[in-house]
Amino acid sequence: MSGYDWETIFKSKTEKELLKIYTGNSHLNFEAQVYAALELKRRDYNFNTIKDFHSSKIESLKNDITEFNNLTFKKSDYYKQQFIYFFGIIIILVYLITSDFKQESTFTIYKALIYLVIFIFSILTAKWNYNRFRKNKAKKLKEKTELLDKLSKVIPISL
Repeated sequence: MSGYDWETIFKSKTEKELLKIYTGNSHLNFEAQVYAALELKRRDYNFNTIKDFHSSKIESLKNDITEFNNLTFKKSDYYKQQFIYFFGIIIILVYLITSDFKQESTFTIYKALIYLVIFIFSILTAKWNYNRFRKNKAKKLKEKTELLDKLSKVIPISL
């Protein structure tokens, strides 16, 4: 949820301004549009004039929720970031291994420690990235579900 107190902000707006916000003819986000609809309902606005628009908003939000429910780690941006992390680590490892052969030196404990640190770092990064994905997905689902509940209370879904 955003840091704005939309309920207080929208109390001073006219019905025309609120309708403009609700219909998406402003730069405000979807959350603000829902609160604009709630304020219009509080003012007993007749939503029958825009019931098709309202129904399409509810359907759009339901589709977003379904899309987020079906989102897997492999389809997310977090997976792409993880791929970039691993690609960078592979480049570092290849460089370290090839530089060992060029110097024709013996394998030392320090080199083994460097490889171990890189391996542990890659595992920890993968775990951290996956946890970020799960938390973000849960947070977005909760927010969108709350918005759907609020928007559904404006007028019944079965228009």
